[in-house]
Amino acid sequence: DTISQVLVAGTPDLRPLTLLALKRATEFLPVEVLIHAPEAESHRFDDWGRPIPDFWLEAEILIPDATRSIRDAATPTDQAELACELIGETVEPAALSAIGVPDPEVAAPLEQSASRREWSTYDPAGHPVSRHGIYYMLDQTAGLLANRSFENVPRLLRCPDFAKALVKRLPVSNEEEGEAQTVSANRFLALVDELRERCLPDQLEDALDYAAISQRVIAEVEASSYQLIETLAEHLAQLIRTDFAVLWLRLVVTKPTAVPEADAVGVVIERGSRP
Repeated sequence: DTISQVLVAGTPDLRPLTLLALKRATEFLPVEVLIHAPEAESHRFDDWGRPIPDFWLEAEILIPDATRSIRDAATPTDQAELACELIGETVEPAALSAIGVPDPEVAAPLEQSASRREWSTYDPAGHPVSRHGIYYMLDQTAGLLANRSFENVPRLLRCPDFAKALVKRLPVSNEEEGEAQTVSANRFLALVDELRERCLPDQLEDALDYAAISQRVIAEVEASSYQLIETLAEHLAQLIRTDFAVLWLRLVVTKPTAVPEADAVGVVIERGSRP
């Protein structure tokens, strides 16, 4: 495995040793620095994303809705309590909230305010980066991109709060009650494990290209002149199994308005051997 590019993000002030390493890296691979600022203000940062003091000393900093987004609090305790109140006002607070604390004196009162609300807290200050949850998530994401293996998918889904955030967007039909319900995170992970074990190949590249299959089937149907849908179904099944290396399939072919008594007629065939 080789590194093809280095992206630097969320680091407005690089450490000297890191900066030296990046400068050396530019000799043999591209290094790109991402800056969270409008393109028109790019001249106010140096090549490594650091703000240039001369440009910012007299610059007007526009803060949208400043009267609402800036709150005053006199003491560290007041600041901590206000921060927790603002999080609690959110209609759907995230399972994981991040608070930037530039003043160390606010950290302890903030933990106390959160504890009174029965919120668990974690202060990453002084801990190795490898112990942070975000590091594990990025590590699993990098593994998925590098290895292209489905083995990395369940690991990524098991990142803290990752599956919980995902299942909120996956309504599951409840046929008995006639309404949609969301599946629990544990149940969702169990379904992913079952799907991987029963249906998915080891590598992403081995997965079927359904877009290519769809285009090929459409082209075959449009060019065919079969009189019977049974014959067409057999032809399509053989084509899919041969051209796309499918071991087993169940194929449904229907013909709308074939008879006045039904919306459509069709056939269902299974060909091949189940793996």
